[in-house]
Amino acid sequence: MNGKPVGRRDSDTGRMQSLEEHSLAVAEIMQKFTSQIQLNNFGYVIGYYHDMGKACDAFEHHLIQGSKETVDHATVGAKYLYEEYLNSTDPIVIQLITLAIMCHHTGLIDFVDVNGEFPYLKRFQKSLPTYQEAVKNFNEHMKLKNTKNIINQCKQEIINILKNMFFRYEKYGGVSGSQMQMFEISLLGRLLSGALHDADCLDAAGFSEGIDVKLQLRLEQTAPLYWQSLYEKVIQHINQLSDESEVNQIRAKISEACDQAGMRVQGIYELYAPTGCGKTIASLRFALKHAMTHENIQHIFYVVPFNTILNQNAKTIQEILFGEAASPEDFLNHNSSVIAEDEDKYRKYTQRWNSRIIMTSIVQFLNALFNGQKKDARRMHQLCNSIIILDEVQSISPKLLHMFNTAMNFLHNVCHSTIVICTATQPQLHEITKPLLRSQDYSLVHNFEEYYKKLNRVEIKNDCKESGYDLYELAHYTINKVNESGSALIVVNKKDQAKELFQKLNEQSDKSNYIYHLSSSMCLLHRWEVLNEVLAKLQRHEKVILISTNLIEAGVDISFPVVIRALAGLDSIIQCAGRCNRSGEMGKNQGKVFIVNIKNENLDQLEDVKRKQRAMNMFLDDYQRHPKVFENDISSLASLNK
Repeated sequence: MNGKPVGRRDSDTGRMQSLEEHSLAVAEIMQKFTSQIQLNNFGYVIGYYHDMGKACDAFEHHLIQGSKETVDHATVGAKYLYEEYLNSTDPIVIQLITLAIMCHHTGLIDFVDVNGEFPYLKRFQKSLPTYQEAVKNFNEHMKLKNTKNIINQCKQEIINILKNMFFRYEKYGGVSGSQMQMFEISLLGRLLSGALHDADCLDAAGFSEGIDVKLQLRLEQTAPLYWQSLYEKVIQHINQLSDESEVNQIRAKISEACDQAGMRVQGIYELYAPTGCGKTIASLRFALKHAMTHENIQHIFYVVPFNTILNQNAKTIQEILFGEAASPEDFLNHNSSVIAEDEDKYRKYTQRWNSRIIMTSIVQFLNALFNGQKKDARRMHQLCNSIIILDEVQSISPKLLHMFNTAMNFLHNVCHSTIVICTATQPQLHEITKPLLRSQDYSLVHNFEEYYKKLNRVEIKNDCKESGYDLYELAHYTINKVNESGSALIVVNKKDQAKELFQKLNEQSDKSNYIYHLSSSMCLLHRWEVLNEVLAKLQRHEKVILISTNLIEAGVDISFPVVIRALAGLDSIIQCAGRCNRSGEMGKNQGKVFIVNIKNENLDQLEDVKRKQRAMNMFLDDYQRHPKVFENDISSLASLNK
C-alpha cells in the first residue's frame, strides 16, 4: 500500500477520499446521532472503526483498478475490537459496538437464531485473508490513540441505560421483566447499526455531491419557535370552525384539553376519545404545544393503519400548516401509495425521515423498528427526541402487542420521545404480560365517559341469524334498508366478499349508478375517485350504497344513515359506527348500525378477525341474556370493558 489508506473514490472524477477523512467524518456524525440517547462515545468509536477493513491493498485495487476481488471490510473492524477489548470492559459494550459495525452493510444478524446457532459469533470465525494487513495499516496510519479510554466511557454510558431499564421493569420480575430488558437492548443494537448506515451514506453523499454534511445536520435542527409558528396556524384554523352543535362543542373541549396537556412532561399518553370527535387535529395541537414546551423535540410523527386514512389526514394537516405546497424538509407523507412529483427528492427524505413532520403508515413505522433490512433500520434513530402519535392503535395485530409495547417503552425511556396512543375503543395495552408503561397522568382527556355518552349518535342492533346470510340474501337485506333510509354502507371482512356482494346488489337493483365498491385491491387514485363520488352523492342526499372492506372503518370522514357490518370484533363495529350519523346531523341515536353474520364465512387466513368474531358471538349471547348489565347498548362503555 502506497501512502495512507483510501476510503472512497468518485467514479466520475477519480477524486479520492482518504479512509482517515471518511472515518473521522462518520465518527462525528455518529456521535451527533447517538448523543440523543447519551451514547456519545459509542457513536464515535463505532463510526471511527467501521471501515477498518479497507486499509489493505486488495480494497485499494478493487477501488482504483476495478478488480473483481471483494473485501469484507466490515467484519475486520468488529473482529479487531472484539479481540482487543472484550476482556477489558463489560461484554455488552463490545457486543453492541461490534454488532453495529459488522452489520452496517448486510443488515442485522441474530446473536442466536431459531436453530440454536450463533450467527454473531460465527461471523468472527469467518476467513479474513486481509485481516492482519488491514489492522497493521490502520493502526500505523490512523489508530485512535485513546480507544481504551473511550471504550471505558462507553461502559459508563451503557450502565446508565441499563439502570434505567432495570428500575422500570424490576416490579414485573421473572421472565417478563428480563425479556423486556433484553428486547430493549436488542432495539438499542438495531438503532446503533441503523444510525451507522445512515452516517456512512450521508458522508458518502457529501463526498460525491460536495455537501457539507455537518452544516446540513445543523440546519436540520428544529427550534421551538418553528413549532410555535405551526401551533398558531392550528389555533387559527380551530377558531374558524363552527361551535354551534353539541358535537362541535365537545370537539372544542377535547381539543382544548389536548392543548393544556401539551405542557406536561414527556411521557407515554393516551388519547381516548369517541369516533368523530376530531382526534386528528386535537392530537396535532397537543404535539405542537408539547414541542414548544420541550426543546429536545426534533420531529412529529403521525402514524395510521390504512393509506386511505393517511392520505386524507395528510392532506388536511398539510393544508392547515403549509397550504397547498409543502417542502419535504417540513412535511413528508411516506407510504406506498404516494406518487411524488420529484421522485429523487422524495426518496431522499423517505430514506432518512429527516423531515420535521412525518406522516406514515403503521407498516413503515413497524418496519423501522423490527424489519431486518438495513434501509428500514436506517430510519430508526430519527424516532429519538420525537413526538409519535399512533392513531387507531386497535388495528395492530394482537400477535405484535408485546413487541409493540416494549418498543414504545424503549422509545420513551431511552430515546426521550413522547408517545400518544389514540383510539376510540380503549385496548388495555397496560394490562397484558408485557405492558405499556403509561405515564402517571396518562390520559390527555379526563372526561372520556361523559363525552362518549354525549357523542353516542347511533343505535346498534344485532341482526345475526342462526344460519347466517348468503350474499344474495345480504344484498336483498341491504336493499330493504336502503329503501327505508336512502343510503347505506356495508363493511365485510374479505375482499372477495365485497366484490361478490357488489355484483349481487347490481343484479337485484333496477339501476347500478348508485352502487359502489371499495377495497385495498384498488389503486389509491381509484379509491379516491370512488370516495369522492360517494361523498358528492351523500351531500346531495342522493341514494348511494357503498360496499367496502375494513379500510373505511377508521378515520375516513364520511357519514351514512345506515351502516351494516359483517360480524367482527366490537372494536371494528364501533369504528364502523363512526361512519354513521358522524356529526349528529340526523339527531341523537338516529343513525342505525346492523350486525349481520355471513353464511359459511371462511376466515382461516384472517386469524385475528376469526378470534374477535368468536369473542363477539359470546358477548352477543351475554347481551341478549343480560342487556341491563350493558346499559341496553351494545356500544356502551360497559360493553367495551367486557
